[in-house]
Amino acid sequence: MGHGHSDLPARAEAGPSLCAVSVGESIDVRVGAVGCMADIEPLLAAASAPTPGADFVLVLLLPGEIAPVEAIRAWSWLDDARHTLVLTSRASDRPPWGAVAPTAVSPPHPADPRGRVLIEPDAERAVIGGLQSLHAADAFWIVAVGGGDQEVTDLRAALTRGIMWRAAWDEPENGAFHRSARGPDGAPVAAPDMVRTGVRRVVGVDIFIESALSPTALGRSLEELAAESPLRLKMISNRGTMVYPTTGAITDCVDHWRCRFVLRANDENLADSALLGLLQRVAAQHRWMHLEKLAEFDGATGFTKAQGED
Repeated sequence: MGHGHSDLPARAEAGPSLCAVSVGESIDVRVGAVGCMADIEPLLAAASAPTPGADFVLVLLLPGEIAPVEAIRAWSWLDDARHTLVLTSRASDRPPWGAVAPTAVSPPHPADPRGRVLIEPDAERAVIGGLQSLHAADAFWIVAVGGGDQEVTDLRAALTRGIMWRAAWDEPENGAFHRSARGPDGAPVAAPDMVRTGVRRVVGVDIFIESALSPTALGRSLEELAAESPLRLKMISNRGTMVYPTTGAITDCVDHWRCRFVLRANDENLADSALLGLLQRVAAQHRWMHLEKLAEFDGATGFTKAQGED
């Protein structure tokens, strides 16, 4: 079943300053604006109650003069454990929001029967992310407090992108996360279907090095350091392109290098002791940042190759 349309046709008005939006499912999606925080309570009171047992998510886009902690009073209007209040902001108001502590939005008491309050300073993420976990009969309302036509237009644009994401999830290869059973925190109850393999083998390691050396100088240094190791330097890449051994391509390099080492013996499994021994020798001469093991799963490579790498 598809998840609807991206042009967001408006249905009849569904409460003060809110319009219902069709997403091709039985999800109550509404978007609009109110003049001030005092308009939120009558807005909720005038609307029909959400379906029993369904989740109700209220996203409030707040102006700069309203601090998140001041908006928590909207919590008193959401008296069900399946309710969620999401507080978000305009882009210009994000910096002061970054200092809000998680404890500032906690329920008054751990045993409080009401739902939860979340802060997401990025309004687009609040809309797109919140839309992905909705089920049929859930309600998802987005309200710009003190907002005008531009804020509503931006929120509707974010809804369009969110609906397109939900539609993509209907593809068979993407599963059906939004139709799975959920726990109180919104996470899937059933364990995901992880990929299972019969034979798993570590065949090498990528060591990421910070260096001002040229690709050739760095490559020769690493080859010398790995001379007595079970691993050999296969290649060095920079910005996704192999730069050592040289391919003749001109690459504008930065000082962050991916140095790929692979086992000399193709039928072996890389032991941590061999990996750490090589890393210790490399660290004596170069600043390394992090490393990633290279694995094969049932004979298939589980890592990508750089442009130009064989």
